[in-house]
Amino acid sequence: MEAIAAWFKPLQQWATSQRDRPSPAWRQLQQILQQRLQQNPNYRFQNALEVEVAASLGLRLDVNCAAAEDWLRLPEITPRQTTTLVQLRQQGFFFADLDDVAQALGLDVSQLQAIAPILVFRYYEAEPEVAIVPCWVNRAKYPEILETLPGVNEAIAREIIHQRLLRGPYRDIADFQRRLQLSPEAIAQWLPCLRF
Repeated sequence: MEAIAAWFKPLQQWATSQRDRPSPAWRQLQQILQQRLQQNPNYRFQNALEVEVAASLGLRLDVNCAAAEDWLRLPEITPRQTTTLVQLRQQGFFFADLDDVAQALGLDVSQLQAIAPILVFRYYEAEPEVAIVPCWVNRAKYPEILETLPGVNEAIAREIIHQRLLRGPYRDIADFQRRLQLSPEAIAQWLPCLRF
């Protein structure tokens, strides 16, 4: 195991140095990860390098609204840690930065540096009074889309799935809107429900 770790560390350092000037090797890493994500949108990242490649592809995990299954996709995050983070959020705790996450888990912040590139810390006002059911558009089935997106029609629900199968998971709200050619009004209506 130590031999593998010793071999992997220089590769990880080299690949990290390449991210700002995408080389053919970095682009190849991106393509490999994109293929894995297309085959399995719930793919669990295996190491810090995969997290960094995912971040370079635009994937993000919003710490203040992440579900348990989102946390479990990250390397070195255990089910117990996931439960702690989700329970704290449900109790109204707000994570402002990586230090808050580390403190909640009883870890040193350096232990979370591997997952830092993919994390975003957004502030949300008080929870809405009406419970919002999230629609995980990168894995939702047809009936779930119809049930969770207000005012969605059958044609758009089919197109959401069609585009996901054709071109892979949606990266973010902008990619979702562009691929489906949705109006700003539709996006505004669905924004509280959409999860990627």
